[in-house]
Order: sequence, then structure tokens, then C-alpha cells
Amino acid sequence: MTINLVGTFDWTLVAISYTVSVFGAFIGLCLAGMMTDLRSGMNRSLLVGSAIAFGGGAIWSMHFIGMLAYQVPLVISYDATLTAGSMLAAIVMTGVAVSMVGSQPKLKLGRLIAAGTLMGLGVACMHYLGMLAMHMEAEMHHNPSMVCSSA
Repeated sequence: MTINLVGTFDWTLVAISYTVSVFGAFIGLCLAGMMTDLRSGMNRSLLVGSAIAFGGGAIWSMHFIGMLAYQVPLVISYDATLTAGSMLAAIVMTGVAVSMVGSQPKLKLGRLIAAGTLMGLGVACMHYLGMLAMHMEAEMHHNPSMVCSSA
């Protein structure tokens, strides 16, 4: 028997999620905009900071807070290893994408598209790892064609 659960949102957490995302994206862009040459230690530090702000703040934190904001009548817990892995995936993939666009003096459209695609795949990886980390007294099913099209 299939029962569809109806959830509600904690709008305070939704607002916090949005704010964290905007703040993380702003910091990530500011740090990435200061990079000039990734051969320099300072610029590599800016890259790491940008990846953490984008991947850990703007992307992962926004999604995780958003998941906490969605409330269903179930007890939900999260596997710590998979949850940390989802955050790491967002940070690493974002860092690689930012380095692709930040390492060139003149940005080419093909490189921008490749970096954007890589970042999008990082977000998809982060999302599905995060969903896998959920433990609850319910079964979650994904439509394979929808999963592929979301990536």
C-alpha cells in the first residue's frame, strides 16, 4: 500500500536557508574574483575559501537547512558519514569548477559551460548523497529517468 505523506515548511528555516545561500554565494564570488594566478599560494587559498563558501555554504548548507525546514510526520535522522560526504562532494566539485574559470586570464565560453556542467553534477551528487543519508520509517523511490534528467 502506498501512502503519500503531506509535509509542511518551517518558513523561518526557509528564510534562513535562503539567507545562507545568498551570503555563501556572495562570499564565494568575492573570493573567486580576487584570484589572479593559481600558481600563487594566496590564490590557491582564495580558491579553497571560494569552494567552501560556494559548496559548503551556498549549496550544501542551503539544501540541508531546507531539508530540515520540510516537516513530515516521521522521525528522520541522517547518517553522519553520508551527510559529510554530500558536503565534501559539493565543496570539491565547486572548487574544481571555480579553478577551471579562475585559472585562465581570458574566459572562453566552452570552459565556462564545462565548469557550469561540472558544478551542476556536483550539486546533483550532493543532493542524492544527502537523500541517501536520510533514515526514516518510510521508503523513498526515485524515477530513474527523472534522476538522469536532473543531473
